[in-house]
Amino acid sequence: MFPGALKVFFEVVQAGSIRKASDAMGVSPSSVSRQVAVFERQMGTKLIKRGPGGISLTHAGQLAAAYARSVVLEFDALKADLDDMRGSRRRLIRIATVESVVASGPCQAIADFRRQFDDVTFRLTMMPAPQVVEAVKKDLCEIGLAMNPRPDPTVRTLGIIPEPIVLAVPEGHRFRDRSSISLAEAISGEVVTPDDSFGIWRILDRALREAGLSIRPAMIANSFEALRDYARMSGCGAILPSRAASRAGEPTTLVPIPIESEPLMSGAVHVIANGERRMPRILTLFADVLVKSMPLST
Repeated sequence: MFPGALKVFFEVVQAGSIRKASDAMGVSPSSVSRQVAVFERQMGTKLIKRGPGGISLTHAGQLAAAYARSVVLEFDALKADLDDMRGSRRRLIRIATVESVVASGPCQAIADFRRQFDDVTFRLTMMPAPQVVEAVKKDLCEIGLAMNPRPDPTVRTLGIIPEPIVLAVPEGHRFRDRSSISLAEAISGEVVTPDDSFGIWRILDRALREAGLSIRPAMIANSFEALRDYARMSGCGAILPSRAASRAGEPTTLVPIPIESEPLMSGAVHVIANGERRMPRILTLFADVLVKSMPLST
C-alpha cells in the first residue's frame, strides 16, 4: 500500500486546491494541509505553492505529481482486477460521450453489460469531443467516445466506429432522393451546422479548406436537436454526423445524404481511454461490448 500522504497529495493536485480536495475526501482542510506537509518532508523539498486561486506545482511538485498519479491509478486498476478475481465487480464506470452517439450505442451497451454484471453501475455524461479527450486524460471518466480526436500519446484507442458526416435533409428537399452529393452542392443552399465546440466542425473546416470552399450557415448551434428542428421547420439541410441525422420519436425523419469528401466520409467515433494506466479487466470487457453495440450507421 502506498503512503497515505501520497494519496492526499494526489487528490490535492487533482482538485486544484486544499479546500476542494478536503471536500472530495470528506476531511478537514487542516488535515489535508498536514498530510501535504508530511509528503513534502518525505520528499525533502517544496512541492506546491498556495495562492488565492488554489495551488500551483513547483518543478519538483510536477515530478512528484506524475509519480503519484501513476501509483494511485495503477493501485486502483490492480484493486479492480483483484475484486474481479474474487467475484466482486461492484464499481462505477464513467463514460464521456459526444452527442451524436449517446442514444445509439452506449445505452444499449450498458443494458447488455448489466445483464451479465449487475453490480456495475454507470454515469453517462454528454460533452463536445475536445472535452471528452480532456476528461479521459484527467481521469474524470474511464471511457470516452469522441469524434475524430487528434492523435495523443497519452490516449489509448480501444475501437473505431465509422461515423461519416452527412447532409441531413427533410421531406421535399431537392437532394432528398440523391444517393450522394458533392461538398459544393451540400453548402450551395441554406444549411445549418454545429458550432466550433464540436469535433465535427474541425473536420468540416478541413474539408472546406481542401476543396477551396467557404460556408455561411443560416444557423450554428451547440445542439444537434436544435439543428434537426430547424432543418425540418425551414426545409434546409443540416450537416451532421450520420447517427445524429434523426432521433426516434421525432415527428419527421431527416434523411442522411452522403457527402463526397474524404475528410467527411472518414468521420469516425473513437472509443478511448487513458493510455498511461493499465486497463482493469472489467473495463476491457465493457469496451468490447460497447464497440460491438455500435455497427456502421447508414
